[in-house]
Order: sequence, then C-alpha cells, then structure tokens
Amino acid sequence: MENVDNGKDKLDELIEAQIVIIDEEGLPVRTEEYSKAGGRRKNYSPEEIVAIVLPYVYENITVSDRKLAECTNLDRRTISKCRKSELFKTKLAEITNDKLLNLRCMALDELEKMLKNKNLNDNTRVKVVHEILQHSVSVAELAVQAGKEVKPIDINVLLKELEDF
Repeated sequence: MENVDNGKDKLDELIEAQIVIIDEEGLPVRTEEYSKAGGRRKNYSPEEIVAIVLPYVYENITVSDRKLAECTNLDRRTISKCRKSELFKTKLAEITNDKLLNLRCMALDELEKMLKNKNLNDNTRVKVVHEILQHSVSVAELAVQAGKEVKPIDINVLLKELEDF
C-alpha cells in the first residue's frame, strides 16, 4: 500500500510539468496554458487523478463531481470513477486517519494540562480522569483487535499514575 506522500509526489510531478498549478485557495487546477495548447490529456494515471481530486474532497466531502470538474478541468466521468476507486478511498482514509491521530494527541495533551492544573475543581478533575481512562480503554481494545498482546488495564494503577501528575 502506498503512503499519502506518494499522492503529493504525483501532484508535484504535475506541477513541475506545468500541467497543474495550485490556485489561491491552495487547490490543484489544470493550467490555462496547458488547456489552450490542446492539452486534453486523457492519459492521466489513476494516482495523478487522485492527487488532483483528493484535496477538494478532503476540504469538502460533499463536493459534487460537477463542481470538481469545473474546478479541476477534469472530465466529470473521470472524477466519478476516481471517487469510486479503492485507491481514492485508501488515500482519503489515510489522510483522514492522520488528521484524527493528530487531533487525538492534541486532545490528550489538553486533558493532561487540565489534570496538572492545581486550581481544577474536583468535579472537573473526575471528568478529565474519566475521559483519559475511556481513551486508554479504547486504545487497548483497538490493539487487541489488531492482534497485539496487551496487558490488562488496572484502573487503580491508572488512577494512581494520574494522581501522581
């Protein structure tokens, strides 16, 4: 399975070949010069099409194929086929998972800061501890599903560790 960077590499190749530019919103679009020169390039690779379409869909998952065709100068049928492909679904899942992982880490950092705050009232502290424990249980369940061996979680040990913060 290719990683997310490969889609970016394909997009970089298209930019370097002056087939695609990045517009003021940071999204890829075929260059006017290429289109005016008769550049109805019908032999885009699936990776190139995904690299062009993915940023638009990631920004707005409900964007229509028609709107994508207007924005990218790609054929609407090509876009529809792309969005149904396993390659596109895989790439979208990868970048979405990366973002969710980053957000999860940020959320845990915020919970840790709250827990370390000496001025936090007891009720809020209990809620923060509960959220952290829920998260650790969820992570453990995911690890078990992935076939990894996980030590059983002892809530008392976790509570003691949290108190030590």
